[in-house]
Amino acid sequence: MTDPHDKHIETDGYDGNHSIWRALWHWISYQWGWKLLCLFLAVCLWGMIISQDTTLTRERTISGVPVSVVNSAALQRNGLIVVDGLEELEPLTIKAEVPVRYYHTVGTSSFTVRLDLSLITKPGVQRVPLSSTASTYGTVTDLSSEEVVLTVEEYITRSRIPVRIRMLGPVPEGYYANAATSEVNEVTVAGPSSVVSQIARCVVMYSPPTLRDGKGTEYTASPFVFYNGSDEELDMSRLTVTSEGWGIDSITVQQTFYPMTTLEISTVGLVRGVPAEGFEIKNVTISPQRVSVADMDIESHTDDFAYLNGYVDVTGLQSSITQVVPVSRPSAFVYVSTDVIYVTVEIGKCETEQGT
Repeated sequence: MTDPHDKHIETDGYDGNHSIWRALWHWISYQWGWKLLCLFLAVCLWGMIISQDTTLTRERTISGVPVSVVNSAALQRNGLIVVDGLEELEPLTIKAEVPVRYYHTVGTSSFTVRLDLSLITKPGVQRVPLSSTASTYGTVTDLSSEEVVLTVEEYITRSRIPVRIRMLGPVPEGYYANAATSEVNEVTVAGPSSVVSQIARCVVMYSPPTLRDGKGTEYTASPFVFYNGSDEELDMSRLTVTSEGWGIDSITVQQTFYPMTTLEISTVGLVRGVPAEGFEIKNVTISPQRVSVADMDIESHTDDFAYLNGYVDVTGLQSSITQVVPVSRPSAFVYVSTDVIYVTVEIGKCETEQGT
């Protein structure tokens, strides 16, 4: 026979297990706050694991990555220079295996694509490969362009290129200036053989300064250009210009400016002698009547200009005469606007003679 007490024990055990499962199901079904917290913690834990594992990568496509040109100086030391192709360098599109932790932060500056000019060994059309190096942001697996086509020439140097000055404007009004001079008379030029071999002269483009109540020597840094023998301007974009070993991008021009004024020409003593009997001097005219002079201390010159190197002798003349009289430049002036004047002496019969 079965003990009633044993049956009671089995029934109580079954009911106890059933209650536990019901309680667990109730907790799972109705404790949403706990469930969401657990899910959030799981996601955070997964993110932490992923971010620390650098072996987990994803492919990322990045556009607009610039190409860095290196070793230009090394190429020139080898006697070569690129004359075409570098201007057409455009940013590339790359593909890279990027650690997941950096996937959303990498950009165009995260990777370096290089064009190494030291790989060029001879002139002509050259195909130079592009390269990239691995970085902490990943490894480049593909480039939208694998190489660049460049045109290369010999890099040569010519010295003793003569310098000339070209005036681009007049001397400021009210001033006299001596000839402009440059600080250098010759330059040395290095660059592509196709350009350097054509250079005939260096021309400084000089614009006289605008003076306002000033005088003395002015120094002006002026640009310069190169011309060939046919007076055609040459491309200077790839030229290196030096003077006495120093690179230059302008040439200093110096010019001294003197204030000017205008003086009346004195006619005192300009005509000498007496015409023939029965004739007299009717009129004396000169051309020009005024002369422009220049000097640093121009304000001190206020008298008529009397520096004439000669006179007109009318002794015994019966008719008018025009004669050239030289003008001298005294040491008091650095400039006199004319070298000669024209003197016309009108001679006619005396009034008493005309009436008879």
